[in-house]
Amino acid sequence: MAEMIKIKASDGNFYTFDQETELISMNGFIVPSTEYSPVYTKIGKVDGDIPPVFIGILNKRLNTVITVSGRVSKLSNSNNEIDI
Repeated sequence: MAEMIKIKASDGNFYTFDQETELISMNGFIVPSTEYSPVYTKIGKVDGDIPPVFIGILNKRLNTVITVSGRVSKLSNSNNEIDI
């Protein structure tokens, strides 16, 4: 059984992500996939290594990512704006 990931975000909202169904909810209400989607990263260089890992939720309307730690970061198309 997959784990339910709970995120208390710095924007004041509470998000959950169901790893089994990939449903995302905000403050107890399921949000449409046209507005929010899960974000994954791949660890390893060869296909078949470790499977992709969930790292947060993309808010498509605001162009932000809510990380599992709760940080809300604005996406950028400029390499000069990336804050690590």
